Amino acid sequence: MKPGPAAEGAAVLIVALAAYALVFDDLGGLLAAGAVLFFLLFRGAVFFQDLSRLAATLSVERAVDRRMIRQGSLLGVETTVSYDPVPGLSVDVEDLLPAVAVAGSAQTTRKIGPGRVVIGHSFRVMAAGDTSFGGIGITARDAFFSASLSLKKSDLRRPALRVTPQSRPLSGRGTGAGAGDEEGGALHLLRGQETRGYREYLPGDALDTVDWKLSARYGKMYVREAEGLSGGMPFIIVDLPDRHDAPEQDAFNRFSLEVNGAVQGSFTKFGSCPLLILSGGDIISYIPPGAGEKELFEILAGVRPIERCTHLFRYLDPATARARVRAVQRESGRSDLFRDRLSGVLSAFGGDGAPIAFRQQVARSMRSSGAASVVLYTAALGDLSHLVQIVMEARRQGMPVAVHALSASGAGTVGRLPVSHEIAAVEEI
Repeated sequence: MKPGPAAEGAAVLIVALAAYALVFDDLGGLLAAGAVLFFLLFRGAVFFQDLSRLAATLSVERAVDRRMIRQGSLLGVETTVSYDPVPGLSVDVEDLLPAVAVAGSAQTTRKIGPGRVVIGHSFRVMAAGDTSFGGIGITARDAFFSASLSLKKSDLRRPALRVTPQSRPLSGRGTGAGAGDEEGGALHLLRGQETRGYREYLPGDALDTVDWKLSARYGKMYVREAEGLSGGMPFIIVDLPDRHDAPEQDAFNRFSLEVNGAVQGSFTKFGSCPLLILSGGDIISYIPPGAGEKELFEILAGVRPIERCTHLFRYLDPATARARVRAVQRESGRSDLFRDRLSGVLSAFGGDGAPIAFRQQVARSMRSSGAASVVLYTAALGDLSHLVQIVMEARRQGMPVAVHALSASGAGTVGRLPVSHEIAAVEEI
């Protein structure tokens, strides 16, 4: 609480009366100084009471462009602040930004009635993760005092925002080592991806994503944001990690944000997003095309590491069997008899029999999705036999596959899968 000009003048008067009373030993001057001091304290108590009443009646409604945004993108906000007016009290309000945000424009304020103010502004959130607004700042003043408060109650910080991170492309060849690890193929980002939108250039963005024509037109650098593998709707598959192999919470939050961003992007563009959630050989849920946004995000709210009930360790698909046979035959230090017998065993168990139930379920989901491509999100931890089945089935149905793997080590693990040469693109989350 700060004194205003009137309070400062009253304080000077108190000091002057007290000095006069002491110098001339005048009781009347001392009583006058005490009366002014009592009045000033009374005004301070009244101001504090009015400020407390104002803060208790304050409420907020925010309208945002979207609640899930890409890291660094511009978000427009219109905040309506309502409170009970207090006679004699002048009030200014400010919308407090999230802690990891920077202002994109100055806040403009307009009054639409007694005790009702609308604030318009924009900002950029620079860090990925779940965040929320900082609350509301108020500055109140009367003839004697002024004070500023930052109100951060939960109902003043809504709505929550989910910021999806910028992903980094990983390119290379899965060379690997050991049996079955030498089937890696060239991994690359597809050229000619359809552009989802544009945003301003941020430090660290790849220069090959800059749209130079647009940048030259507006005098600022803009980068393209790609949408999936092709112009068609993607079929999004989310592979949840086993609870026993779960990544750290921060890493899994990054994984979850990337999945949510992809689902929202697909739904925004196509009005639909076929979604398959699985964990190992377990099909958790399937959301067919045509499902509403509410249903999609209710399912995504439950994305977390789970207890896997089905593993495919014992299933040796034909591609893996052939890769292991070739690896055994190239090994040195083993007798020819041993290599021949082991190759025979692997070949016998890797026949072209009927597909397993898991792959049949995946196949039905792919066919009913009506999608043009498959986008697979995985933590790439533990057994990845089921990913081989997904890639093989997508190849059989003529659907290109892009894999988003958590961390560089996870992307490298995907690059060493026996069918990695069938994966069109791999990105590190």
